Amino acid sequence: MKTKKYLSRIALLSLTLAIAFPLSSCLSMAAAFYIQGELDAKENEKKNSFDVEKEGHVLFGVKTYSGEGKYHPYNICCTKAGVGKTKILEPTSFVSDTLETYIAAFEDYKHEISTDNRQDQNKLVSTLVTDKEGNESEAPEKILPYMKALTAYDNDIISATFLYTERETFAIVTPNVNWVTPSDIIGFDDHGIFYYSQGFNEIKDILAFKFLD
Repeated sequence: MKTKKYLSRIALLSLTLAIAFPLSSCLSMAAAFYIQGELDAKENEKKNSFDVEKEGHVLFGVKTYSGEGKYHPYNICCTKAGVGKTKILEPTSFVSDTLETYIAAFEDYKHEISTDNRQDQNKLVSTLVTDKEGNESEAPEKILPYMKALTAYDNDIISATFLYTERETFAIVTPNVNWVTPSDIIGFDDHGIFYYSQGFNEIKDILAFKFLD
């Protein structure tokens, strides 16, 4: 009789362990998934935060045209290394560095093909610009060197928005190519122009700008 009771207790213990261990395993897995989810969320938050994003040289807050009258905000993080060092981030509001904005219309540049080497080139034919408030005037002297340097741009220019800062000046250029108008972010140095970001969706407005280094 004692043997039967002993065996019954063993069976009950075995059943309890069989139930407990799978439940424990499930709880452990659930905890692991939760922890991983928290880590992923923090990593995504880190990637999308301009406070900790140190890979880029500059951060542009822009509004882009996506078709059918729709616009979307984005943050674009760029480095002088060019296209391979461009990161598109979710829109995050940030305090912008001080900058001045001057918009050159397509009438300012005449696109033609050189008769000498059959290469595309732009010619600066007007220096009228529009400021952020929509006032049109002659470009200030500090903008003229950048307007002239942009003649080295390969494509026909629909518009060019110059972002002037005391440290560096940029141009957001919308070219006339095919059926789409992807914008390029251009930088200027002693050697002329170079690309910060190339072929991004048409940039309709600059919302903010910040140096990150």
